[in-house]
Amino acid sequence: MLLSAGLVKAEKISNEAESEKMINYTIGWTTPNRHLFEVSIEVDVDTEAEIDFAIPSWRPGRYLIQNYARNVQEFSAVDQDGKALAWIKTDKSTWKVNSAGSSRVKVFYKYFANTLDAGSSLLDDSEAYFNGTNLFMYIPKRRAAPCSLKIYSPENWQTATSLKKIDGLFRASNYDELADSPVICSPSLKIYNFTQASVTYNLAFQGKVAYDIEKLIENVSKIVSAQVKLFGKAPFDSYYFLYHVVPGGRNHGVEHAFSSSMTVPESTFTNEIGRRNFYSLTSHEFFHAWNVKRIMPQVFNPPDYSRETYTKLLWFFEGVTSYYGDLLLRRAGVTDEKSYLNHLERLIYSMQNSPGRLIVSAEEASFDGWLQPDDRENAQISFYDKGELLGLLLDLEIRHTTNNTKSLDDVMRYLNNNFAVIGEGVGEDGIKKAVEKVAGRSFEEFFKKYVSGYEELPYNSLLATVGLQLTEEEDASKPNVYTGLKMAGDEKNTILSIIPGSPAEDAGIARGDLLLAIDDRQLTPSNYNEILSSYRPGDRLQITLFRRGYLRRFTLTLRSGANTVYTIKPLQQISETQKKTFLTWIN
Repeated sequence: MLLSAGLVKAEKISNEAESEKMINYTIGWTTPNRHLFEVSIEVDVDTEAEIDFAIPSWRPGRYLIQNYARNVQEFSAVDQDGKALAWIKTDKSTWKVNSAGSSRVKVFYKYFANTLDAGSSLLDDSEAYFNGTNLFMYIPKRRAAPCSLKIYSPENWQTATSLKKIDGLFRASNYDELADSPVICSPSLKIYNFTQASVTYNLAFQGKVAYDIEKLIENVSKIVSAQVKLFGKAPFDSYYFLYHVVPGGRNHGVEHAFSSSMTVPESTFTNEIGRRNFYSLTSHEFFHAWNVKRIMPQVFNPPDYSRETYTKLLWFFEGVTSYYGDLLLRRAGVTDEKSYLNHLERLIYSMQNSPGRLIVSAEEASFDGWLQPDDRENAQISFYDKGELLGLLLDLEIRHTTNNTKSLDDVMRYLNNNFAVIGEGVGEDGIKKAVEKVAGRSFEEFFKKYVSGYEELPYNSLLATVGLQLTEEEDASKPNVYTGLKMAGDEKNTILSIIPGSPAEDAGIARGDLLLAIDDRQLTPSNYNEILSSYRPGDRLQITLFRRGYLRRFTLTLRSGANTVYTIKPLQQISETQKKTFLTWIN
């Protein structure tokens, strides 16, 4: 059964609501190629003369105002007899309905959904996929009320969601759970499951999986086992991994309390790197079931959907999740030591080639995560990457401080037991306090230098505690000359950014310039490195470019250092203490 707009607006409100306090949602569609979901919300009226219906401006897990109200169409409201009620819009995301004299109010609206990624919504003739934060309005004063959801989908379509289904209705304990429970409906959905310690884990795939599904399930089961072992027990009796396998897609995931939603390219399963990325993404999102969904910043408990919610702790809740996402792949036996250390090498390379690391702290990157600077290549760092490296260094520092009797694992368990289990959020100084509690000493200097400060991270001093060292080497496959230019990679040869203090900056070249030639040799996106490989440090290049429609020429003097790579190697001499710490850390 599908809801047509005409039927929806003519329908009188049913008297079958289980409870006066229950808020009843329905969702359906009639013309999927128009990408319009049809949503209704039914609520009992107490004594209110007016009821506000609001839609979130952002979703947890994506720290960016997205203004989901932009996709709402044809809002209307009726009373218990189907009589139209007056309403006004009070801000971009809130509709105020005049409920005076009514015993019930039901609102209707359509929602345009034509974006497929892990945090968005899509409706077409092949599936209906939706995230509640995108399209379900809430009543600000009744967010704690229980909710029901009826989905009007074709009879031959399957549904995958973590919401429990009772008597034909999906149930949520409150709006936050409803909004936090993505749904896939599709005739081609494939659902598999396995059980560990009486908990059922479901894997739902929308799209073609060109790989041994049993092997995938085996490795996901190993990831689950390693993470549950770290915390002691799972905080749920069932969990859903929702996957979209998308031709030409990208790896993207969003965490939820009882599920995770992910998109992966269709090519993911055709090679080892793709499969490793699949497991890494799965591990990251599953670890979020603890870190950020239950162990969460105080300001997220509960989230304010109407505005930015600021915290300096995203480096921990996202970055440390990334740290464990990949470390636990190794501990679970899904990847080997070499693969994990190679991952750390790439991560360090990325950080050391981010100019923003010298002017933006991990805390500042977290707090300003809502902003997208125009000069982001130079004035921003990833709190994911910096946080992952901080997680590594904190883990090694705690192990070194406590003679390998404690670790960051113990910090995670402390946070879980002292905050998540009792439903409390973590204060802005809570992570530092938890680390100090576990380690038994002050970490003031560490946090001042590396978390709130801009000092270079002490890779070697802490890698040495597990018998490793970070070395800088030359990559012979790349030119050994340094320009400081970062290219956009487009056909116009647009300069994406200029690294501060680089030869390009000294020469007067600017972001947005269109690079035409080097020493009168025409440049294309594919021959840039080839041309540079014929030069040496100290050579002077004549750069020809367009700047805002005018032909310009500049002289650039090359330096060395562009082909540096980072390699993690064992120390020449390793003590038994270092060996033991290495094994307990990585294995």
